[in-house]
Amino acid sequence: TNMAARWLAVALVAVQCSVLLAEASSGAINNTSTKLNVLFIAVDDLNPSLSTYAHPVLTPNFERLKAMGTMFNRAYVSVAVCSPSRTAFLTGMRPDTTQVWTIGPYFRQGARGQGMDIVTLPQHFRLQGYNTTGGGKIFHPGTPSGGIIKSTGGGDQCPQYKDGRCRWTEPGTVASWTEPYWFCDQFMNDTVQSPAMQGWPCSGDTWPSCGSGCVQSESCVECFKAAGTWGKNDLAWFGADCPDECYPEGLIADKAIAALKYHAAHPETPFFRAVGFKRPHLSYKAPKKYFDLYNLDDVAVPVQQAYPVSDPPIAYSHNCMAHFVEVHGVNASCHNSTGFGTGCTEIITNQTALRQLRWAYYAAVSLTDHHLGRVLDALNETGLIHNTVVTLIGDHGYQNGQKGEFCKSTQFDLGTRIPMFVAPPAGDDKFARDHVSEDIAESVDLFPTLIDMAGLSMPAGQTVAGESLVPSLLASPGKRTKSWALSQWPRRPSCTQNHGCKDGSGDPFDKDPDVAVMGYSLRVDDWRYGCWFEFDWDKTEPVWTKIVAQELYSHAGDKGDAHSGEVFENVNLVLDSAHADLVASLHEQLVNAVKTGLVKPVPAVL
Repeated sequence: TNMAARWLAVALVAVQCSVLLAEASSGAINNTSTKLNVLFIAVDDLNPSLSTYAHPVLTPNFERLKAMGTMFNRAYVSVAVCSPSRTAFLTGMRPDTTQVWTIGPYFRQGARGQGMDIVTLPQHFRLQGYNTTGGGKIFHPGTPSGGIIKSTGGGDQCPQYKDGRCRWTEPGTVASWTEPYWFCDQFMNDTVQSPAMQGWPCSGDTWPSCGSGCVQSESCVECFKAAGTWGKNDLAWFGADCPDECYPEGLIADKAIAALKYHAAHPETPFFRAVGFKRPHLSYKAPKKYFDLYNLDDVAVPVQQAYPVSDPPIAYSHNCMAHFVEVHGVNASCHNSTGFGTGCTEIITNQTALRQLRWAYYAAVSLTDHHLGRVLDALNETGLIHNTVVTLIGDHGYQNGQKGEFCKSTQFDLGTRIPMFVAPPAGDDKFARDHVSEDIAESVDLFPTLIDMAGLSMPAGQTVAGESLVPSLLASPGKRTKSWALSQWPRRPSCTQNHGCKDGSGDPFDKDPDVAVMGYSLRVDDWRYGCWFEFDWDKTEPVWTKIVAQELYSHAGDKGDAHSGEVFENVNLVLDSAHADLVASLHEQLVNAVKTGLVKPVPAVL
C-alpha cells in the first residue's frame, strides 16, 4: 500500500541518519568554543503522534533526532495549556510556585511576590556569558510574557517595563535575551503574527522588538487569497498549495539556520538558541503536499469516542471545536450536571469530520518535521553538532477525539504526555544514542538538565522542581531519585463551557460566584491518580479536606504507542474497593508532591 511505502521511506531515512551521525562524529569542522552550546526547540500543541512513538505519522527528522540521543517515552508537562506550561519549563518551577495556571498573568507580576527575582533558563545562560536569542514561540507571546499587546511581543525581554521605558539593556536587568526577540506566530486567518507584519506603532524605548519578526511576502498573501483562505477565521484545517515560506515553520527555520551559521562563524561566544515552531497548533494548516503524504481513508478514528460513565465530568475540558461547527460539520456538545459535576466534552458524531481533523493534524506535524530536518542539517553542516546539546519538547499533550475530547486543558494522559528529546553533542561516548528512556520525566526537568550538561551552577537559592535527566542520558544509565510526574489544572464549574475563566485565560484571582477547584494528577509506573480539591485563591493552596472528585487509571502494559491513547484511561477504578489501599498510598504521595510547588520561587528572599 501507499502507507507501507511511506513507512519504508521512513526506515531508509533512519538508516541514512545513522550514517550522518557517524560522519558527524569524525569532526569535519571544529567549533572553537569551549563551552557547550544549547539549541532549545519547543513545538506548540505537539503530542507524541510521531513515528518515533509508533504512531502512523511520517516524521523522519524526529527519527534523526532520536538517533542523536535519548527520547523520553514517559514525559509530562506541569499543566496542559501553553502559557503556564512554558512558564514552568522555562523557570523550572511548578504552576503553584509561579502562580501561572492559565493564559496569564505574566509570572514576573505574580510568583508569590517574587516574579522579578526569578532567573529563567535563557536568562541564566545569558548571565553566564552566553548569547541568548530566539525565534518563534518560546514564551507565550503578548501580555502573558510582558507584552503591552495581548497577542504578540513580550517574550520576557522587558520585565522592568513600568513607566514607558524598557530597561532590558541596563546592568542588572532580569530579561531573558541578549538581543531583541524575533517573534513569529500565526493567526487562524493565515496572517503571520509579529510586530513587523502587523506594523504596530512602537519605539525602541518601549518595544525592543519594534519592527522585528517574520513577514510574509506579497506572493504568499496572493497565494492564500487565491486559495480562498486569507482572512478567514473559521477553518480548523486547510491545505493550500502555497510554499513553505508562507507559513511560520519555514520562516522560523530560515531564521534559526541563519543564526546557526552566524554562531559557527563567531565561535568565541557560546550560544543558547531557542526555536519555537507553531504547528500543529490550530488551525491545522500546511502546504497541500503534506496532506498528500496521507490517505484520508487510512486515518483511523478513535476507538473510544464518548466519555466513560465512570469518569468525573469535571475532568473534561472546554469546547475548543465549537468555533468550527458550521464549516466542518463538527457536532460539539457539552455534558452538564449540577455543582462540581459540570464538564464539557466534544463529541463529534460526523466520522468524516473526525477523520479529517486527525488527517490535518498529521499533515501539520509533518510540516514541522520537515523544517526540524532543515535545522538539524544546518547543525551538522556547520560542525556545531560537536559541541551543541539539542533538546526538543512539546509544550503539552493533545487529544484528537479520544473520549470525545479535542485539544488540551485536561489531566488525562493524552493531555499531559509530551514528546521530549535530548541529544548530547556528537562524538561524546559517555552518552547513549538512539535510546528510548522509560524513566518518568517532567518538562521542568529540562531546566536542571541543561544547566548540568553545560557545567554551570544552578541559580543561587532558587526553587527547582525538576531533577537532572543526565543519568537517563548516559550510555550506562544511572538511577534518578524522582520516579513520578505531577500535573495540575484549575477549574471552575461555571467556566467549563467556554475558554474564558479558570479554563484557559483570565485572572486566576478573579472571584466567581462558584467555588474554585484545582485538579492534580500523579503519574507513576503503572498508574495515574487524580484528585480534585477545592482551592483557596487567597492562600493559593488546596483545601486538603475538601475533595471534589478522584480518578484512578491503570497503565499496566502501556507502551506509549498509538494504541495507548485509545485503550487506556477508559475505566476509572477509584471506587473499586480492591484498590482502596493503593488509592490511599497514591493520595499521600500526591499531597507530598503538590507541597513541593507550594513554595516561594526564591525562599531566602523575604
